[in-house]
Amino acid sequence: MVVTELERITADPAGAAGKVWQRLGRDEWQTLGEAWTTRTAIDLYVVQWEEAKRRQAEREAAEREAQRPVYTAAA
Repeated sequence: MVVTELERITADPAGAAGKVWQRLGRDEWQTLGEAWTTRTAIDLYVVQWEEAKRRQAEREAAEREAQRPVYTAAA
């Protein structure tokens, strides 16, 4: 969650574009872009994306395996 204070916005020469935003749990004030896209958020997105990619590959492998012909020995 990203927060700010109205007093900070009005006091900063850059207004809302300045370093007036703070991601909860952090001490530093940042621009909105910096606060919104912290390294932790990017890392989490990458981990989730890689996990989704891995699950998709597993599903595709299972589908290919299910379509393989099955050999049965004639008795």
